[in-house]
Amino acid sequence: QQQQQQQHQGSNEIIGTEEASNKLLNKLDVLMKLTIEFVHTRLYDENKSDPEAIFQVLMGVFERQVLVAFRPSFVQYIWFYLGHYDDGSYAEQIVKTCFSRLGDQSCSDFVRQSAAAYVGGLVARADYLTLDLVARTIIACVDWARSYAEEFDESTRVEMRLHIPFYALCQSIFYMLCFRCDDFAQHDHGIPWMRGLRLETIIRSPLNPLKYVSESVVDVFAKSMSRHGILQCEADILRNKGASVNSANIATDGGVKFELLEDFFPFDPIQLPSLTETLDGMYKKWQPVEGGDIEDMTEPRLSRTLTRSAEQHSSENIDDFLAHSLSTSLSMHHGAESFQHNSNLMSSLLDE
Repeated sequence: QQQQQQQHQGSNEIIGTEEASNKLLNKLDVLMKLTIEFVHTRLYDENKSDPEAIFQVLMGVFERQVLVAFRPSFVQYIWFYLGHYDDGSYAEQIVKTCFSRLGDQSCSDFVRQSAAAYVGGLVARADYLTLDLVARTIIACVDWARSYAEEFDESTRVEMRLHIPFYALCQSIFYMLCFRCDDFAQHDHGIPWMRGLRLETIIRSPLNPLKYVSESVVDVFAKSMSRHGILQCEADILRNKGASVNSANIATDGGVKFELLEDFFPFDPIQLPSLTETLDGMYKKWQPVEGGDIEDMTEPRLSRTLTRSAEQHSSENIDDFLAHSLSTSLSMHHGAESFQHNSNLMSSLLDE
């Protein structure tokens, strides 16, 4: 009887957690819908708004709040939506902003890693981007990664934590190509162009990025490259397969422990019906690769966030906070804040 009571109590706790999670989801869905509608109105109110000024305010919030936030679940989609305005020029500016943060050594490794993730996520998932912008972004990323890798030789002490921006960018490069490989392959010069990236110079560098980034990304990337005859890296992967990974994201290789890059894909699919409907036609869904599975990357990552929030009964959810900050900024500012970015490789390549 006592066991039955405990089981009944456990069932009630699960139901309570699910109800709290659903309530939070509905709240966030409404909040995101209203915020995006507000952004749309401010951008297209010809009598009262200056679109460029509003965009600069939004980018200020992105740099101060979103890039420094740990795994926000939903609020980042405001900028995904924003990117489709002005024929994609806003998306290009978002990419430039992220790339400038990636190359800024005064920023923390966390911010630089986050910046790389947003570049990869936006370019991979935003179906409104031109293939030209996708190509120029990938070129800039590959050139940055290659220049970084060329500074090291076989005597280099390879520890992931010492090269986080590099590994984060490599993961984004692989991720972008997972989603965009077929797009390029449909064009006459697409496959030669991808071969011309010379990815092997990065993959086979002493820093060995295939060993430290997401295994699911590496698996699909390798199969995509092989299927189109661009690059064969199965042997490189097999050499890394001797490393076993535990739940703490620590791998062992011949008894030597090493840390893996924490994966963050900011534009994974979400379970907000209204927001999903709003993004319909803008959002690039994953098309399975023969012999590869990227499902674990595209699985909505909600359970951990929602369970934690429900258990704490806290209203201070990171997405609530960020959305509130966004609304406050838009309400208080009628002009744009000035953001001066250092000249960098991305700017020069995207401006060509």
